[in-house]
Amino acid sequence: MQKEKGQRQLKVSSDIQRAFSEIFSEQDLFSEKKGIFINVLGVDISPDLKNAKITLDIFGLSFEQKKNVLKQLNDALPHFRNEMSKKVKLKYIPTIKFFIDEGLDTGTKINKIIDKESRNF
Repeated sequence: MQKEKGQRQLKVSSDIQRAFSEIFSEQDLFSEKKGIFINVLGVDISPDLKNAKITLDIFGLSFEQKKNVLKQLNDALPHFRNEMSKKVKLKYIPTIKFFIDEGLDTGTKINKIIDKESRNF
């Protein structure tokens, strides 16, 4: 059974989510590739505030391209932790890891299958 998150966890999650939204928009990471947008969907932080899982959606790319961008983001974690430390004041800067929300891609694939099957009737 998962324990309910405390107020501190919720506040830090919200602060980290806001910080990364700002970081991604300020740094314009993909300016050479028009039409790519990174949306920070959520942050799941451990009770001790030392680990954060950041869920992203990356618009404008195929799933394989999204995985490549995700790898680039995770390879640059020291940079992102440093940038986050400038925006979120914490005693310890959490270890972060980026993830892609696969739910939207899965939903799109299911809709395509349903559309294809409905045409076969």
